[in-house]
Amino acid sequence: MGGPSFTPSVSRRRSGYDPRTSMTRASMPRIDSSNLRSRIAATNVPNGRTLTTNSPSPLVFALDATGSMGDWVEIIYTKLPMLYGQLVENSVLEKLAVSLCLFTDAGIGNQDPFQIADFAEGDILDESIESLWLPLKNGVDCGGGNGMESYEMVAYYYLHHCDLKGSQNPFFFMTGDEGYYPKVDSFLVSNHFGSLKKGVSLDSLTVLQELARKFECFILRKPYHNGEKRVNDSWVRAWGPHRVLMLNEPAQVADTVIGAVALTKGVWTLERYLAVLQERNQTRDRIANVRETLLPYAEYLSRP
Repeated sequence: MGGPSFTPSVSRRRSGYDPRTSMTRASMPRIDSSNLRSRIAATNVPNGRTLTTNSPSPLVFALDATGSMGDWVEIIYTKLPMLYGQLVENSVLEKLAVSLCLFTDAGIGNQDPFQIADFAEGDILDESIESLWLPLKNGVDCGGGNGMESYEMVAYYYLHHCDLKGSQNPFFFMTGDEGYYPKVDSFLVSNHFGSLKKGVSLDSLTVLQELARKFECFILRKPYHNGEKRVNDSWVRAWGPHRVLMLNEPAQVADTVIGAVALTKGVWTLERYLAVLQERNQTRDRIANVRETLLPYAEYLSRP
């Protein structure tokens, strides 16, 4: 594989890092899509890599970038700077480090279906955001339309190729609209991640459930046009109904993630968090959407 074909912006590392102003200038990478073999930054290719972080609060954000997600991919992408900045500014997570993952469908042979960035914070995370290559933005539809995407492959990677050293509050958020393949494909693991781990389960449901013992896991779901009940039931089996967060609009994703983390940590109640959104001058529609999405999880947490 060749090197990345985009030209990253000049590094913005500087002293006096302020989360309220940093991460606000992340821009779409400038792509030369004439050479699709080098469309992904070499540093984000997962093959042979194991992620390691010493952060007490690592957070993974994995973004389904297949065609059925439509313009949700780019809209969610533009919200990533706010997600990090608000989590830090409001002290929701201490010493937060984020690993970003963008994936398509390995099951139908998409070339280079996984982009996985190292855990990073501050301005380094800014560069991680810029390094992600968005297929639809550049005219490439990397989906199969078969009702399944490679969610289980992403789960396998972060279960077996991610070393959390001393983490106390690990979170894992996945966006998507479809279901996962029933089995983790051993060939795809070897081809995209490296040697297959010996003695580990390749049953997708087992992998997802094991990941939920390593991280606080949530699926941020876009409604699906076909087979909605089947798709939703598959995620309920994996992580429970309270961790299936249905989105009404893509622009609410950062507010939803921040709220889910804050509720899990006991930083705010749902009503207090909605008041925080109002203080930040969010629209009534946005606040209503976030409330609808988070209410089942808030009710679950309040049970005796």
